[in-house]
Amino acid sequence: MSREISSGYLINTTKTIFVILAALCVFTGAAAAADKVKLTLQDAPLIILKDSSVTKKINGIPNVAGSISLKIKWHVLSFIPNTFNKLKVELLHGSRVLATKECYSVHSEKTPKCTVTKAIDDTEANASGDYKLRVTNNNNDDVNGFNILKEITDINPMVTNIESTFERDCNIEYPSLRGNNITITGLSTVEIKLHIPGLTKEGGELHIKAKWHGFMYFAPNITSFYPLKVEVLYNGSVVKSDAGYSIHANEKGMTNKIDMIIK
Repeated sequence: MSREISSGYLINTTKTIFVILAALCVFTGAAAAADKVKLTLQDAPLIILKDSSVTKKINGIPNVAGSISLKIKWHVLSFIPNTFNKLKVELLHGSRVLATKECYSVHSEKTPKCTVTKAIDDTEANASGDYKLRVTNNNNDDVNGFNILKEITDINPMVTNIESTFERDCNIEYPSLRGNNITITGLSTVEIKLHIPGLTKEGGELHIKAKWHGFMYFAPNITSFYPLKVEVLYNGSVVKSDAGYSIHANEKGMTNKIDMIIK
């Protein structure tokens, strides 16, 4: 589940000198809150007759930059079992052809299989027109069950639970701690505000790594990587918590490093 990210996050931890290394993937634009959208095909599943072409709209692609990933399946209507014929599949945006592939159903044992991926930049995202699939059947057999996902009514056990998606791009922001490096005394807890400049209230993914070291004047790199508890708070509530060692700790057994992802 995506969570709205804002500059109100706090870091709650214990002991020593502490630094946060963070990156925030911020989703922008007039799109749904989720970063990955499941796509459907208009009127699917489709029947595509031999020597014919069908064009249908792809539902769910927002007008933002991202990546289209299509997995396509169908069944050939033939008296010969396990017949797998190629179809010509074109991804359109308006009247423009973005990708073309001649391929076999993803559940076929033949290659190339019908998987179509296309990166959409800001220019393409802002262009007019619907995203569509144009499918051409130049074979001697009709096909049935053409779709970009496996529908509930499809009982063919050879077709796995496929789906097609659109995943949005994001802008990377680099948060910082208020006050930079923080000194934390033993057996204490501090709260430090996490500053994220230029942040909007769109959905996003926050990636936090933490490093620190203890005060060991005579042996600074020996037994100085004390474990800490790190909590990320939003509006006073804990949204992520972990206990572990600095990401640069190198002593034996210190495998659990503070490296958290919040969506």
